[in-house]
Amino acid sequence: MGASRKRRAIIKRKLWADMPAMKDILPLAALPKGNGDRIVCRCEQVTEAVILDSLGRGLPVVDTDGVKYRTRAGMGMCQGAFCQPRVAQLIADFNQMPLEQVILAQPGSGKVSIKDLKSKIAEIIA
Repeated sequence: MGASRKRRAIIKRKLWADMPAMKDILPLAALPKGNGDRIVCRCEQVTEAVILDSLGRGLPVVDTDGVKYRTRAGMGMCQGAFCQPRVAQLIADFNQMPLEQVILAQPGSGKVSIKDLKSKIAEIIA
C-alpha cells in the first residue's frame, strides 16, 4: 500500500467546557442565511461557512448524514432537531436541487419526513 495523504479535518469535537455559553451564541444563530458566521448547529456550534466548506470537498453530499459526519452538525444534545432543517436547506441550495430531493437520513434511522421538514423550515425561517 502506498503512503496515504492526510486531509485537514473540517471540524474537531470541542469539549463543552471550551465552548461559549448558549446565551452568547444565540445572536449568531439569528444571523441571516448567507452569513458565514451564522451558527447552524447550536449544540456543536457549527457555522454556515463550515457546512458550505464540507459540501464543496469533492464528493457530492445530498443527505444530512453526510454533513453530520463531516462537520458534527446534528451530533449534539438535540440530535439535529434544531439544525437538520437548516442543513437540508443549505444542501439543497448548494446543489441547486429541490428540498424534497435532499435525503434526511439513511433508511431505518427514524428521522423526520419531508412534510415535517417543510413545516420546521417554515417555522425557523419565519
